[in-house]
Amino acid sequence: MTFAFIDPALLVYRAEDWRVGSNLCHERCCALLFHRGFVRNFGLRFLWSNDLMALLWNSFPFDVDLSRFPEFRDFKAFVYDDLQRAKLVDCNKDGTASIVPDGVVCLLVSDQCVVDTWCATLQGCPENTRVASWRPAGSGGSRDCATIEVRQRGSTGTSRKKVYFLVYNDPTSWAQTLDACEWWPDFEKAVQLQFWSSPGLRGHRAARQSPLALTCDPQFVKSAGRYCRSSGLRKSLLQALAKRVYGITDSALRDESYCGVRRFRVTSFWRVHYEETAHGLRLLKLGPHDMDD
Repeated sequence: MTFAFIDPALLVYRAEDWRVGSNLCHERCCALLFHRGFVRNFGLRFLWSNDLMALLWNSFPFDVDLSRFPEFRDFKAFVYDDLQRAKLVDCNKDGTASIVPDGVVCLLVSDQCVVDTWCATLQGCPENTRVASWRPAGSGGSRDCATIEVRQRGSTGTSRKKVYFLVYNDPTSWAQTLDACEWWPDFEKAVQLQFWSSPGLRGHRAARQSPLALTCDPQFVKSAGRYCRSSGLRKSLLQALAKRVYGITDSALRDESYCGVRRFRVTSFWRVHYEETAHGLRLLKLGPHDMDD
């Protein structure tokens, strides 16, 4: 399973900032809610620690009425629901921890105790953890960083480091760190990840803003499971499906009518037979290029 560890800049706020609309509270909270939606949709899980939870409660503006901000209501729901169900990790308090490069995470967090505890908790996260941060509006990705490194120097002088992927508040950032084949045979989610992680598809002039709905007949699921044993063929199938549901019918796809249905090419040998419906595509089966419907 892939885990998400939230940048404290998305969780630690001052009541006064909410009240006067400073320090990008709205943007930071929207980024948090984006990560919550992505984690829920793709079956991932948040990581947190008891030490961080205690610090978060101490900074929480319980005594201020911020009900007029709908984002803050959603933020409270995240703290009360998602973080309560997060998987807890140990906070490594031996020595000191630091993040490289500096100035990428923990922005606008003035409490150094929160920063230190967050770094120490990150040391205890497994390597398949994504650090979920944010991209301020207008930054144009200028502060983007693909990975961050947490370095810890123990009390005895020993040192170690761990590297984690850094993801921002957009699906492409997440998808580029994930393998779409891990969601097999959930074709709808796998195809979404394949599209988001493919620059050639995302940047295609014919690409739809939203994909066509995708339904799979049992025969398609069975044939895909039978024939797509290798990761290479699975990726080819997901790439072809991503093209079709996002409206990219290029020459490589060779989408055409065939025996009363439609079909498109996966490789020079494999084809997908499908039907167009009122809401999207219905996948019928996968097989050799000369199969009958």
